[in-house]
Amino acid sequence: MTTRKVKIERQAELRDSVVLTRVRFLAMVSDLRPYVVQDLYTSIFPEFVIAVVEYFQDSLLNDKQTASGTDPFLRLCQKEIDGLEETSEPPWLASVDSSMRELIDTHRAQLVLSHLKGKLPEQKLVDLACLPLMRLIGTVRQLGEPTIAASFRDWLTLLKLPRLQSLKIALLDWSEKWNLDADWCRDYAIKVLRQLLFDEPHRWTFLNVDPNPLGVTPTRNSQISGHWKFVARDGEFAVGWSQATLSGDVFLGDPADFSFDYRGLPFRVPGFNPIIESAIEWKRKVEIDFRVLLYTGELQRLTKLKNSLDEDADLENEFSRYMQVFDDQVSKHIKDVQLRLEYAEVEQGLLRVKEKRQPDKHIAWTVRYQIPRSNNQGCELAKEIAVAEGLKSPAVSIAVTELLLEIGLNKRRSSSGRKRGSKDSVSTQTLRNLARDS
Repeated sequence: MTTRKVKIERQAELRDSVVLTRVRFLAMVSDLRPYVVQDLYTSIFPEFVIAVVEYFQDSLLNDKQTASGTDPFLRLCQKEIDGLEETSEPPWLASVDSSMRELIDTHRAQLVLSHLKGKLPEQKLVDLACLPLMRLIGTVRQLGEPTIAASFRDWLTLLKLPRLQSLKIALLDWSEKWNLDADWCRDYAIKVLRQLLFDEPHRWTFLNVDPNPLGVTPTRNSQISGHWKFVARDGEFAVGWSQATLSGDVFLGDPADFSFDYRGLPFRVPGFNPIIESAIEWKRKVEIDFRVLLYTGELQRLTKLKNSLDEDADLENEFSRYMQVFDDQVSKHIKDVQLRLEYAEVEQGLLRVKEKRQPDKHIAWTVRYQIPRSNNQGCELAKEIAVAEGLKSPAVSIAVTELLLEIGLNKRRSSSGRKRGSKDSVSTQTLRNLARDS
């Protein structure tokens, strides 16, 4: 992740600083709790593919016929199987007797579904299912990312879609299991699922067993983690764009350039922008550029003196005089820009963001506290984190509580799962009732 900071922001329902903290929190989940990301793939991605096929079945099947009791996913599987050429079949299939071949053909679509869910242990069965599944994924991808994103944009959009209860419940279960029970966490997961669906190499490798889950080789789990972090980078980019538009509103474009012209030495650089950097950062960068200009000019002057052998020429430079005037003008420029920003804060109702000390460390503590250590282990306690960090427990507990409050995530309970009746867009029990009724 980059080191972007939010200093000034609009008074919006969802502020830039909150978005930035949320994406950094979820990005760090991939680093500290990678099995959460892997579980999204194994538990949810099959349901996501099935849901997309069900929702877009008319387009994918090119007909309006819906056989009673026939799953759209299985119908599309069979369509892909029927379109396979004989040369695309596993070599051993040619030696199978006709009765066994008939049995295989009857159940092959179900094998594809089982393979998608990782339930085929035998290699021959995997061979039967793999090619149709790859072709099916390719067919689904032909819908185009914008089309699928429009209907599977975020959690609230998904809730409004008819049926698809299995995917909705699976996402709820995943978010509850890992104490990520918030709509914005499920929004993030849906974006990752779309990324997985449209990754071309992943289309051919996502069912392979990763021989080294914790390694650095480009195996399945590292690919999945890469997509998870891509969504985080996309969130950071959104914050950067929001800050850029805010800067344009405040300064009616870009801040005025800083110009300095003293004794025939012109110097011009982009002006100070307090929305994207501090005065200290900008001043240091500009001063270095100015000193480079001074020393470059001085080197040229001394080179000419050496070649001319002018014994009366002054060898001393006047850097101290230049720097005094330069510092005065830089200070005036910073003061003028800050005054303009103060006016904008009042006119546009902007907020100054309090700078946090060691924000990444606090995010890491929160991930460790909030997310279980594995399927069979509980979460770390605040006192455990404090001992490991050489701190007192209250410091960690306070930091974690404040950060969870900022990002809008309920603090995990000692037991797994969400307390029934807790406030959210829709209750788990309501979804489960819908699933039974559908």
